[in-house]
Order: sequence, then C-alpha cells, then structure tokens
Amino acid sequence: MHENGMTDAELRMEMTRTAYNRYLRYGVTTNALLSDTNPIAGYLLPEEFETKLTDAMNSIGVIRSLCTEVNTSGDRIMPIVNGHGQPQWVPEGGTIPMVRDTFDRVVLDSHVLAATIRVTSELLKESAIDIEQYLADSFADRMAPAEEEAFIAGDGVDKPLGLIHQAKVGCETQTVGVVSTEDVLNLIFSVPEKHRRNGVLLMNEQTLLELYKQCMSQETTSGSAGPTTARMTRSLVIELSAALPCLV
Repeated sequence: MHENGMTDAELRMEMTRTAYNRYLRYGVTTNALLSDTNPIAGYLLPEEFETKLTDAMNSIGVIRSLCTEVNTSGDRIMPIVNGHGQPQWVPEGGTIPMVRDTFDRVVLDSHVLAATIRVTSELLKESAIDIEQYLADSFADRMAPAEEEAFIAGDGVDKPLGLIHQAKVGCETQTVGVVSTEDVLNLIFSVPEKHRRNGVLLMNEQTLLELYKQCMSQETTSGSAGPTTARMTRSLVIELSAALPCLV
C-alpha cells in the first residue's frame, strides 16, 4: 500500500492512464505505456479505455450480446460435443452399458480489424473533452458494424467466416428468397426443444416488417380467436441486424 492509499496494481493502472492521456494529447511516450512482458509489442491501453470501447461496441452491435467471448492471443482449437450416447434400461444387477459421446473441434482463427482516426489539435487541447470516451465512441461507430457484418456474413477471407455460412439448415422456405410466417414456425420447431427454450430469432428488420404484415393479415382474417403466428411466437426474443439478408 502506498502513501496515497493505492495498491501496486491501482498505482500501475493510474500511471498507465495518465501516461496514455499525455500520449493522446501531446504525443509524449513514457515507460508506463510499455508492456512488462513484451516491451516490443507496442503500447498498453488503460483498462478503463478498453472497458469504454467494449461497452460502446456492445451498445451498437447485436451479435456480441448473443455470443460467448473467448479471450485468446492467437488461433485456438476448441473441442465441441456433436453427439451423445443414449442410456439403456437394464435389469437389477445387469451390466451397465458404456455411453460414449462424439466430439468435433472448431478452430477460432484470429483476425485484425483496424482503423485510424484523425483528431484535431484543438480537440486534443480541450481539457473538458473526455478524449478516451470520444475515441472509444468513434472507434465503436466504425468497427461495430464491420465486426457484426463479418460475424454474421463474413466470407472467411482475412475476416471471420460468418454464422450464416456455418449454421445448420433447419428448414427451407416454400418460395426462394421469400420467407413466410409458416416458414418461421417450421424453423422454430426444427430446433430441439432444449435449445428452443432459450432461443433467439435473428433477422433483418425488413424481414420482420413483412412478417408483421402477414401476421396482421392473419389477425384480420381469423378475428380474435385462433392460434395465429403472432400469438405462437410472442414469447420468443427477436433481435434485428442489418448484416442479415433481407427476405421479403
């Protein structure tokens, strides 16, 4: 504990934050910005700035809130279970069968999403401006849409392979390029019940608008009675993303 009441870790964080602010505003670099473990790796970001950037990214994109974040320093291989063995009823004292699961693996490739932002000297000299928050918001405005586009529809060339290229086909629409409320119901019930219970529908907002119109038409035709699609899907969470193709 230091005289100012800070621990070593807190003092280190404060020194990094102060040094980073001086670097942003005046271009002055100090040893406080260098990594202890790898001095040639570049400069450290204060944890507060990283948190601001992450919060800003999360507030813009949708896919981040639906995914599990895995921290890694490079490519990573993750094992996944793609099949479960089934138990069997056996008589008292009978031989208990061996149940085996089947496994696969997923390779998480590392990719770099980068941008350079120019800030005027007048803004840097204005002490009333939270320059870290400004940069976090500016980077998020540019990077969050590009990240979401890649995570959903990326072609895998110098970027992630999007989920629409990897997800299993639950059902096919009755008409190519057009989705109906019946197609949505078929998709929902193609998912095993244990996964469907906490599932999320992810779609383009124009697709949702078309589905709402179809539901309104059903309501008008059937009146207030009957299990219309709108009632059957009311308990499902729907998330919207412009990165998904529009099916109308």
